[in-house]
Amino acid sequence: MERRTFLTRGLTITGHGQCRVPASWRLMYRDGDTWRPVENPSAYGTARDTYNRTTFTPVRAAAFRLEAHLADGVSGGILEWTLDHS
Repeated sequence: MERRTFLTRGLTITGHGQCRVPASWRLMYRDGDTWRPVENPSAYGTARDTYNRTTFTPVRAAAFRLEAHLADGVSGGILEWTLDHS
């Protein structure tokens, strides 16, 4: 079965700042007026300074969004994310 690949690269700033990779995240797609999670994601990694890859069941959608949950007491950042349509 064909899968889609989603990549995110986390940004972690150490030292004086309080910016960390998200505690968790998930990929959503818009279905009409409703946001739904993609089906069958392989993993939602949170490793820093690298792409965290996940595959999921293909879906046609007008829009995608990343929903990130931050760790308590810190800010979070995502440097870049891409969606591979191959």
